[in-house]
Amino acid sequence: MTRRDRLEELFRRAVASGRGRLRVPRDLDEVKLDVDAVRDIVHAALELDHYLTRSAPDHVVKGREARRVAKLLNDILSGVERIAGLEAEEEVSEERVREEFRDAVFIVVRGRERKILRDLVERPVVQTGGPLIPEDYRKVNPNLPEELPEGIIKTVRRARREVRESVEKSGAERLVLVRERGDKVGKILEEELPEIAEELGVKHEVIVVEDFSELSPAELLSGSARS
Repeated sequence: MTRRDRLEELFRRAVASGRGRLRVPRDLDEVKLDVDAVRDIVHAALELDHYLTRSAPDHVVKGREARRVAKLLNDILSGVERIAGLEAEEEVSEERVREEFRDAVFIVVRGRERKILRDLVERPVVQTGGPLIPEDYRKVNPNLPEELPEGIIKTVRRARREVRESVEKSGAERLVLVRERGDKVGKILEEELPEIAEELGVKHEVIVVEDFSELSPAELLSGSARS
């Protein structure tokens, strides 16, 4: 059971009991205070207070600040989970990842993303380095010459070949693009993915994450997915 599953179960129990909100049990005989967790909660709360002051009098944040506030709230929740002993076991998350993506080939844009993802999954991960359709490079750089540079053509051919070979060798049934929210190239890949998947006769899916550098098995499972 992942952290998200545990929280959903707690929510169902809270609603069923008529409490209407989640609670940490108050009848515990002992609570071990995780020093790092407590500090994370305090630091996140202090930064939230900063955004509260900055956003006065409406107290509305948007764009990058909204995403930062969401992360701070998640950090506080994570800290409470750790102190209350609700944190999902990493082994369970890893097993869930293996099961969930047993038929997938992953696609990412950059080398650092490939390295991070390969530490979390046991399936092939293809780094495209850019779009998978040559003309779409103009969406990234509108100033490209009328005749696209040979380097771009070769990059696309290499990436498309690697995707095809990975699907064929692994017997994959779907392509899973993992991209960061707000990543322009990742968004272009998302638009291209249906065509690429159709050519290969497989399904496709997109998982949007907030920050690759903080990606964990549980976060990969609970990422914003769409097909």
